[in-house]
Amino acid sequence: MLKKLAVLGMAAFISISLPCVAGEGERHKPGGEERLARMQEHLGLSDEQVSQIRDIHDRGGDRKEIGAVLTEEQREQMREHHKNRPDKSRPKPEQSSE
Repeated sequence: MLKKLAVLGMAAFISISLPCVAGEGERHKPGGEERLARMQEHLGLSDEQVSQIRDIHDRGGDRKEIGAVLTEEQREQMREHHKNRPDKSRPKPEQSSE
């Protein structure tokens, strides 16, 4: 009886874990393709750059690697975008009602 429970427990564990392991190579975040399409539009990425950035994402690369794929002009556009976007981690300033 104990052996059957152990086997059932292992089977349940494997069936739950398998989808996680199977998708391990795909590191795209939800919305990753949409984000990449927006980057292509806003930065004027070539098809080759999009392919290289997709490969970087797939293997879990970082912004430095992506920056190496961009031209200097595209990197500057990216810096400006990141500088001007709202920081979600900072609390919004209190609005006074005078």
